[in-house]
Amino acid sequence: MGILTDIGNYEYHCPHCKENLREKEGIEFFTKNEEGNILSIFLDPNLGKYDFYYDYSHNFKQGEKVDFYCPDCNHSLQSSKHSDYVEVLMIVSKDVKFEVLFSRIYGVKRTYLVMEDYVEKHGENMLDFDELYEL
Repeated sequence: MGILTDIGNYEYHCPHCKENLREKEGIEFFTKNEEGNILSIFLDPNLGKYDFYYDYSHNFKQGEKVDFYCPDCNHSLQSSKHSDYVEVLMIVSKDVKFEVLFSRIYGVKRTYLVMEDYVEKHGENMLDFDELYEL
């Protein structure tokens, strides 16, 4: 449950170049696994859903840290505040924007929607957001 009812229709943007990452297949990212293989993947745009689509010749290992990059500017999307998380912007309207943090550890299903003093949690085994800031 969250404050946003139509979340699957919002845009997600790179915090660096501000390009929209949303494609018809989902939110597009370039990823690099621990073996150095680079691959384009599409994540489900609905928070709390962890489905993704990619070329199945590429495998992720449970617990591995996956690097995420903007497909437009190739900048790393690793959060500067939380190294185990990816950071993107979700644009609801011209005046309403949220920071979205999701785990970059394969198999860990944690997503945080952050706006000023508001934090919404999605996923499993969530950390208290204050604990997230202490990491």
